[in-house]
Amino acid sequence: MYSRSKFLQKTCPTYFDKVKYFTGRAFCYKEEKPSQSSGNHAAVCLLYSRMDDGDLLKLAKHFNMSETAYISGIESDLLEPKGDIFLSENRFRLRWFTPTVEVPLCGHATVVSAKALYEYGNKHTEFEFETQSGDLIATIDSEGNVSLDFPSNFPRQLFTQDSRAGVRFDPDIMVTIEDEQFQLYNDIATKTLPYHQYNNRELWYSPQTKKLVVYLPDAGEENLRKLDPDFSVLLASHDGSLVKGVIVTCLDKHGSFDFFSRYFAPWNGINEDPVTGSAHTVIGPMYAIKLKKLELRANQVSKTGGEMQIKLKDYSSFNATRIQLTGKACCDENGYL
Repeated sequence: MYSRSKFLQKTCPTYFDKVKYFTGRAFCYKEEKPSQSSGNHAAVCLLYSRMDDGDLLKLAKHFNMSETAYISGIESDLLEPKGDIFLSENRFRLRWFTPTVEVPLCGHATVVSAKALYEYGNKHTEFEFETQSGDLIATIDSEGNVSLDFPSNFPRQLFTQDSRAGVRFDPDIMVTIEDEQFQLYNDIATKTLPYHQYNNRELWYSPQTKKLVVYLPDAGEENLRKLDPDFSVLLASHDGSLVKGVIVTCLDKHGSFDFFSRYFAPWNGINEDPVTGSAHTVIGPMYAIKLKKLELRANQVSKTGGEMQIKLKDYSSFNATRIQLTGKACCDENGYL
């Protein structure tokens, strides 16, 4: 249990006794073992009064999870006379902070936010969140799974003028960039992989999210699990202006999933994010085109690991504006700071 006196009274006493918190996990494995703690951890804070950004960052550092979500009211930052807005309303403001920066989109912390509101006693099964990335909708089903309606961030496969020679070039899913820029992306990919392996790879890039995708046709689950990047080398190779995170991914050729992935984001203060909703808004559409499937099952094979279901409306995913991500969620702890 986090102590009120040890944190809020010291760092931001103005807000003492005004922050209800939950900690939980999103995108857990459906068949999670009792001893297992799968999924991605997040903290969620219900803000009854306004807190400035500096204090929100302090609180995120205190929780020290990949993301801390802050939920506040739309009309007022204070309790309204009619009662507790977190019990009665279904539309809120939502922001996400890592221990170092605010981020524009976070899937797993949105899942935990919806679950936290439900656990708090809010009987709505659909929540709308105003965010930097637009309005997001989270829906809870009878089994406690949370579905997110998120923006689709389809990436483009990267080519230079020379490398596209002999390729049947499709401008809807491919883009030609300058040699120098391609070399930067390729250098980041090489530093993410062990011993310069996997020369047979495709590079894809999502400009909306600044996520670089390294698709490895010849890799498998075990090879992905063995990846161990040197994050100091990655940070030294790039300042984060063009690439905020690297998704390394491959097909599941033998199992019950469609693909595996891992996500590294040292430029956002997160060396590896365990299970990442925003990354799947990028690679979900990519795999929909590769596999010609509208519904996909994904397994992010970090140390804790987790799974999610992905649904798109059509195969022409570069034209789709929304994507649905569904996963199992749970709340582990709650209290007041």
